[in-house]
Amino acid sequence: MLKGPHTVSKGRIFALTCALVAGYSPDALSAVEVGLGAGFSVTKAAQDGLSVSGKGVAYDVTVSWVNESNFAPELNLFETRPSGLPKTNSFGAGLRYYFGQNTIRPFVATHLHYADAASSQGGNGITGFGAAALAGVVADIGERFFVQLGGRYGTTLSSPSLSWLYTGASLGMRFGEGVKRSNKSKSSKRRRGNTTEASLLTEKIGAGGLIEQQIDLNKDERPDVFNFYRARKETTRLLVRKEVDLNWDGKIDVRTWFTDSGEIEKEEMDGDFDSRVDWIDHYKGGRRVMSEIDSDYDGAMDLFKYYENGKLRRKERDSKGDGRIDFWEYLDEQGNVLRTGRDVDGDGVMDIRDE
Repeated sequence: MLKGPHTVSKGRIFALTCALVAGYSPDALSAVEVGLGAGFSVTKAAQDGLSVSGKGVAYDVTVSWVNESNFAPELNLFETRPSGLPKTNSFGAGLRYYFGQNTIRPFVATHLHYADAASSQGGNGITGFGAAALAGVVADIGERFFVQLGGRYGTTLSSPSLSWLYTGASLGMRFGEGVKRSNKSKSSKRRRGNTTEASLLTEKIGAGGLIEQQIDLNKDERPDVFNFYRARKETTRLLVRKEVDLNWDGKIDVRTWFTDSGEIEKEEMDGDFDSRVDWIDHYKGGRRVMSEIDSDYDGAMDLFKYYENGKLRRKERDSKGDGRIDFWEYLDEQGNVLRTGRDVDGDGVMDIRDE
């Protein structure tokens, strides 16, 4: 077995790598990603022109500090168990770069590490500092979980030397304020702006002679709120419609219409940000009188709510998706169900009443 001096303790090296990552600015911290992985590796030990290699399983633990930047500092613990060679441990710290902020994100990374291969025949084994290059792709599963596929090449820079080639998969979880990364490819850079003060971008005459006012809420020089006014000669201009981009992806999520007296008349909302309206509220005299809801997000309204004096008094549902109401529900002023009705033959007429 190739042997070399053991000069630095594992504890000191791991403390050093923790200190390197701890130096990263906490102001930029939005989440911590912890990944546990396993895969296949080929390990090689070499000295004075002689080399021994072995294949086997490998395991790794990675802790990354992520934010809205494409760069993420990280800690890594890596272990290979090749046949014919002793177990090798690597303790490293480095920097990862993501190509974009999508829910599927390719990345490259580089680590400085300390490797330690204990001798299986007595002695001190092989130890040394080195470097590693990594590449792969991360895919989010919901808001907190993610999977990673990737590979690495690592080596020590001393003699005797160790090197390994690894490919594997990881399952991880995200902790912290910035756990949600959905649609960040469209909006993450925009969210870096100062959102404490809105700014007026432009005001111009638009379609139908309306005055279109564009407002930038997060100061990224792109409009987030659109106000449409009608000019009046003898008094102030009248707001007739408002449009808002809630998640800053460049698409309108809420549209609100107003009457000539300034009261709200109708409001449309896209609650799941798929560019389709799934909730419409109707108003009369400034009070909501009826709501249309697409409860299953299939593009068709299937739940209708009716209000009296601002209180919900009746619900009608199209449970079969055929465009006909087949379930009715009546409520009292406290919201308690008084009676229900059902259509059993599909003609849109109530057949059964339950008191």
